Amino acid sequence: MCQVCTSVTPGEPQVMLGKDKAFTFDYVFDIDSHQSQIYDECARELIDG
Repeated sequence: MCQVCTSVTPGEPQVMLGKDKAFTFDYVFDIDSHQSQIYDECARELIDG
């Protein structure tokens, strides 16, 4: 009986834990994000210059 207990706030770099705890980060990706999307948004500029 596992379930996902986190959610991503749409349009914001914020993760909700349960219903009452919010955490903000530089980047946040939802569970269905792909590795290429994460690389493009977080690392490409650091590596390519």
